[in-house]
Amino acid sequence: MTLDTLPVLLAATGYFIGTIPVAVRNSVPVISLPVIESDGSVLPALHFEYNETFGYNPAHTLEVLLGVAKGLTAVMIARFSAVALGADVFPAIALCAVFVVLGDCFPFFWRTAHRRGISVAAGAALGINILPVILFIIMFMTGYFVIRRAKAVGSIGGALGTVVLMLAAPKNLLYLTSTVEGTEIVKLKTIAAVVALAIFVRHIQPMQAVFRRDDGTPVE
Repeated sequence: MTLDTLPVLLAATGYFIGTIPVAVRNSVPVISLPVIESDGSVLPALHFEYNETFGYNPAHTLEVLLGVAKGLTAVMIARFSAVALGADVFPAIALCAVFVVLGDCFPFFWRTAHRRGISVAAGAALGINILPVILFIIMFMTGYFVIRRAKAVGSIGGALGTVVLMLAAPKNLLYLTSTVEGTEIVKLKTIAAVVALAIFVRHIQPMQAVFRRDDGTPVE
């Protein structure tokens, strides 16, 4: 690995890590309280059905944590590689961060329908700047609880709101929340815009489904 080949290798490494599937929704048992029927029979408390209720599925929680680990791992690999070769750290991790999210959102292989880049982006952000994570959580909750209680709505609201607030954020705040020395503000905001666009595109289809009836007609 040389300085000339470092950008290509980091982009490829980030994309490959992003494509690695971490789906565990149908393989981890979900624990629930036993249900006692009127005839006295007790339904099993251990089952493998995926519960779509927001925030109550341990399998989904594990999947999110693995996604965060993917993003953070890619950024750490880029950081160590740049330091080892004497290259600028921030451009290296910025490039890898973008491609790990793109790999999760748009993989050429190991495709699964529910991979939409949010947890991976959060992991990458933790290795660069924690402000986007905080902003996304706030904007996601706003979209989810104020507009409509659907994850796609919250995700699109979070992506759009985060990039707008990141573009408007003062430099001092961005430097304060950065976890990398030598943060380049323009590149940081560019990363936020590209990642937000990828997440937005991946949530268009589920967003459309939220606002359509079963017969395909729009919800008024």
